[in-house]
Amino acid sequence: MSKKTILIVEDDKDMHLIYKSMLEDRYDLRIAENTEKAMEELKKKKPDLMILDIILPKESGEVFFQRLKKIKAYKSLKVLCITVLGDVSDFFQKIDPATGCLPKPLDKTKLLNKIKEMVW
Repeated sequence: MSKKTILIVEDDKDMHLIYKSMLEDRYDLRIAENTEKAMEELKKKKPDLMILDIILPKESGEVFFQRLKKIKAYKSLKVLCITVLGDVSDFFQKIDPATGCLPKPLDKTKLLNKIKEMVW
């Protein structure tokens, strides 16, 4: 059975290492440092899940999420929002009720459980 694919949209290089240490043995990971690169990755292959940081350079994860959900090909894309901004789930779930949200710093168990819940 092939691994599920997760696109991680995160600008912090230290977070890339954290995600890799937590997830790369279970999932096929692709990483984009900003929303422009995330769009390039999405066009190559739609992932099973996108983990989206909210505070990003140039275009925020919030604006990218809103833009993405207006595109037919990505309406059903599962998104897990990660942020230091506290509980932002109301905002994102109004746009897509299936959206997940977790706070930083990440709790490995909560992250793994949320991903499992969203992709299986």
